[in-house]
Amino acid sequence: MFSENIKKSISLVEILAILLFIVALIFIFISNRNNDKQDQEFRNAVRFQNVSELADTLWKVSLVSTEYSNFIIDQPRDVSCEDSVLNINDFSRFLVPEYFEVLPQDPNGQSYKVSLNEKDYITVCSPWGEREDGQVRVISITR
Repeated sequence: MFSENIKKSISLVEILAILLFIVALIFIFISNRNNDKQDQEFRNAVRFQNVSELADTLWKVSLVSTEYSNFIIDQPRDVSCEDSVLNINDFSRFLVPEYFEVLPQDPNGQSYKVSLNEKDYITVCSPWGEREDGQVRVISITR
């Protein structure tokens, strides 16, 4: 009789262990989903910060550098930022090392894009921003 009670106790312990294991797996799965969303939001925040700093700095450079003005004259106009052939590396001679030690890059490792309109407003963008549905989101600032 004592051995039967032990067998029943062991099987209850085993069942509880399995249930606890399943609950732990569910918790880990839910935690990872929240981490993915937080990581995505962090990367987009980095993109916004970098794009903003780059646009502000290019605007400042445009006010003081004739070499920059001459460079801008020869660039294509009215191309959407994400379709532009210009990227922030094309402006490195105006930005490094006076304003940045190293030019910021998108969290995916690519260079931010740059476009100009007919009034010489400059747009800096990251066409690789992330949305919750998996689609891309353009993060841009115009100065």
